[in-house]
Amino acid sequence: MPRHFLLFTSLCVGMNLCVLSQTTSNNEQPLSEFQWKNRILLVFSPSDRDARIQQQHDQIMEDWAPYADRDMRVFEILPHTVRELPEEVEELGAAESFRSRYAVAPDEFKVILVGKDGGEKLSSTRPVSNLTLFGLIDQMPMRKMEMRD
Repeated sequence: MPRHFLLFTSLCVGMNLCVLSQTTSNNEQPLSEFQWKNRILLVFSPSDRDARIQQQHDQIMEDWAPYADRDMRVFEILPHTVRELPEEVEELGAAESFRSRYAVAPDEFKVILVGKDGGEKLSSTRPVSNLTLFGLIDQMPMRKMEMRD
């Protein structure tokens, strides 16, 4: 076999392994880009017609300012799509990595709050009120520092 063919084949294999390792690490940590910058609220739902996601969505959209003030990013994770609020921008294909990372079944409703440190701060199988959510966040040491500054 010609030497240049072997070199080309090795290069292609190496590139595929790099792409695979990047995909795997992204799937394992779908929110790593937000760590130390944002708090994340994940709302998992089996359907966008589920009454629980509609209740949570309406509450969030009623007054976005407290979410923005707390450096929050909000994602609704449906079976095959992820929507980021408040613009409701949809992304295809990321739902599975979120569900896998947080061990949420496709037929399950769950609300998860992730702190700026990347740790899970709240997990609920029912919608969470803004009062509960903001009360919890405002007691976090990092948030207390933010409010003092």
